[in-house]
Amino acid sequence: MRFLFSAVIIGCMFSTAGAQVCNTASTLRPGRFSIGLAPVINVDHGHDVDFFINMGMGLTHSVDLSIKMILDEPNYFGGDCEIVLLSGFPTISIAPGLHFADDLGLDAAFNISLPIRRIIAIYGGLDADVNFHDGGTSFPLWGFIGFQAMMRKSLALFMETDIGANDGAPDLFDFGINVFF
Repeated sequence: MRFLFSAVIIGCMFSTAGAQVCNTASTLRPGRFSIGLAPVINVDHGHDVDFFINMGMGLTHSVDLSIKMILDEPNYFGGDCEIVLLSGFPTISIAPGLHFADDLGLDAAFNISLPIRRIIAIYGGLDADVNFHDGGTSFPLWGFIGFQAMMRKSLALFMETDIGANDGAPDLFDFGINVFF
């Protein structure tokens, strides 16, 4: 099962990858998995609501992989490899990745989390894309801030706002659950 899940994640990373962040700067422990589900409200497009799915797998104590999908027209597929640079208070990570929707793109996120007693995390950072279009290249940039609360050992609720810093980056709002196993 782990091999199949790893193959799917790695395959998606190199064929597609990354949506919005919806993630603290912490990584999953080795051998742990997560599934996240959330509606995403695109504030700039008349409050259009999409559906976000995120699946992750911990590789080491400081590295995890994830695939992300937004079900919309067009569908968005992506993935990233998150690497913790500083553990503790604060926790800092980077997450390079790839994505595909109408175009192929590269992703990079810089995450900072303020974990509080392993129950709550307030997080934020920057998410930048480089999108390759038929007619050129665009560089959307977001600043994001979020909140995650552990309800049980295997269940967390999260809420995040992504503020577009330029014309190619719509303002987004999402809230949902992460299940860990």
